[in-house]
Amino acid sequence: MTLTEFTSIPRSTTGVLPAQSCAYPAASQLLAKYPGLGRATDMAGVRVFPIVPFPYLIYYRVADDALEVVHVRHGRRDVSKPGELV
Repeated sequence: MTLTEFTSIPRSTTGVLPAQSCAYPAASQLLAKYPGLGRATDMAGVRVFPIVPFPYLIYYRVADDALEVVHVRHGRRDVSKPGELV
């Protein structure tokens, strides 16, 4: 998926509740524009970005002009370990 296509993911495919689906596109637009915005994790090439104001984190990778969402996780869950989000 290219960074441009990432900003137009239909809400029905996000797997989040309707109230949260408004925050997901805003976060995805920021990541598409500034892919290095999230903080680095212990996993090689994986960054994490919060979906504000909700307590969810987007784990993603950037390669060339593609952004891959690896996982969306509640912020109160234990931190993801290397190899867990393959």
